[in-house]
Amino acid sequence: MNSAATLMKLRLKSVFFFVMVLILAFLSGVIAYNLQALGKNRALVSEHSELLNHASLLLYQELAELEDVMRLIESNAQFIEGLRQDKTLNSAMVADVFVRYGKVINNILQLRWLDESGTEKVRVNVQAGRPFIVPSETLQFKGDRYYFIDGIQVTPPQLYISPLDLNIEHHRIVVPYEPTIRISLRTGDQDGLRKGLLIINYNLGPALQQMNKLSKESAQLQLIDKEGFWIVHPDPAMCWGRDLQKPQMNLIKQAPALWSSISQQHNLIGQKYQGQLISFQQIQISKSGYMVPDREFIMLAVTPDSIVSMMRRDAMIPATAVAIVIVFLGTGFVLRDYQSRASVHAIAARLQQEMAELKRVNRLLDSTLKQQQMLKDDLAESKRLSSLGMMVAGVSHEMNTPIGGALLAVTGVEEQLQQLQSALERGLTKSALVQFLQHTQAGLQLAEKNLEQANVIIKSFRRLTLARTGDEVLECCPAEIVTDLINGLTPLIKKRGIRLLNQVEPQLRIWTQPGILSQVLQNLVLNAVEHGFDEHTADGRVVVSSRRPDAEHIELVVSDNGKGIAPELMDTIFDPFVTSSRAKQHTGLGLHLVHQWVTQCLMGQVYSLPRQDGAAFVVKLPISEPEASL
Repeated sequence: MNSAATLMKLRLKSVFFFVMVLILAFLSGVIAYNLQALGKNRALVSEHSELLNHASLLLYQELAELEDVMRLIESNAQFIEGLRQDKTLNSAMVADVFVRYGKVINNILQLRWLDESGTEKVRVNVQAGRPFIVPSETLQFKGDRYYFIDGIQVTPPQLYISPLDLNIEHHRIVVPYEPTIRISLRTGDQDGLRKGLLIINYNLGPALQQMNKLSKESAQLQLIDKEGFWIVHPDPAMCWGRDLQKPQMNLIKQAPALWSSISQQHNLIGQKYQGQLISFQQIQISKSGYMVPDREFIMLAVTPDSIVSMMRRDAMIPATAVAIVIVFLGTGFVLRDYQSRASVHAIAARLQQEMAELKRVNRLLDSTLKQQQMLKDDLAESKRLSSLGMMVAGVSHEMNTPIGGALLAVTGVEEQLQQLQSALERGLTKSALVQFLQHTQAGLQLAEKNLEQANVIIKSFRRLTLARTGDEVLECCPAEIVTDLINGLTPLIKKRGIRLLNQVEPQLRIWTQPGILSQVLQNLVLNAVEHGFDEHTADGRVVVSSRRPDAEHIELVVSDNGKGIAPELMDTIFDPFVTSSRAKQHTGLGLHLVHQWVTQCLMGQVYSLPRQDGAAFVVKLPISEPEASL
């Protein structure tokens, strides 16, 4: 694929990623909006529920108190005494009971007792908390009123409760409005009282005002009767449409769809209607079951569309912020991804150009490495040969003394022999013969001693040479290897004031390659001599010792009391070409070769020990014969 096609593919992929970012931002914004709106909606629904419960409880408490008042009057002894059938009606006694209750019970408008025809016999009006008895000549006939007609038909102990309407006096609605509910109890049925109807007119206006005060801007309360007329509304002009002869002020006409939903369900929380949030519940004002008929009202909580719209706007702000952040981050990611891919493409193009060059260089490097490996092997071999040559030179130098002594002894014997021959010609005397024998014996002894010393040196060198030229795994004595090594190296280093000491256990025997081990120990000893001491050292010592770390291994330790190893070289001391004496023509291969020989040929380990004075190298080797050689 060419470069232009690749770049076009990258652009299309980036466009695809950007579209995915937009989709993700939209979905995230929708989810964030729904979560925010759901939370706010739940708060409003909770507010609706609390408002409806509070208003219902307030209405129940008012009517429960009114029912209790009716039961207290019914059971009052003075009231009973004033209405006994077997006695004359005692209006004053009954009125006195009404007056006392009118004083202590708030919001009572009237307490009345009507006979079975509907004529008022006792009436107490309460104005501003002050009861007064209505004179008998002003009492009225109420037999045609709906509350008397319905109430006289209710059988005790049940109480009749009237609809809630505005109080009317003298055929006119009382202003300010007095929302009135009437509760009545029929007397004269098996109670020994005169037949009639006990009626209490109760003003629910204060309770309705309290309910109206429960409304908030976010949750407005409405109270509606079963015919759809408002009793409580945020706008007072909407209330009492039936009593004021204003049929248009009715929920059925203004919101028929909502009324249909209310008619079909007993309660509903959080219903959307024309941009508003609606909650409602139908309540019965009597829980005791002794009030008839069941007067039902509808409690309605409404959140205006302006509040709902504001809630939506508030939910939209974080949702939009989430979407913008995702678009911003996603766009940055897409751009960065495109730039990265374009950069990678450019780098890849350059890499393709460089790969050919690298292949050519690699071929050249392979050839160079092979040459370097051959050079390294040659260096290692030359190292071994040079060390062997150094040892030959040392052995040659060491043999000069015993061989020279032997030559001197033989020369002396020859001189004595010539003198003996001369004496024979002149005449051999006993003293001359004895002198000849004495000199000859001394010369021969001296020659024998020097030749034996030379023989020891030759045997040691022969063992060392044979070990170096063989690669077989043999059972050997490390102490003998060290002794042969000392015999070969001592002539080379004794001029520098350095002593080689053999402290290897004499009885110790191991299976190994003696020649490789000898070469390893020689490199370590020479490394200590070359790098651990100056040209002239007063008391230099290089000690080869042994120790047993466990039953399967031995450790040969080459230690010195020289200058030690520089700390910066401790971690790389066995690496190739690492040396601190480059100026002295050292290659840095000595310890590297030691490491290679020990780990690859002798199957052991080699490491340096940190010391405060001098240096120490440990060669850890197995004792038993390797399985491969069995």
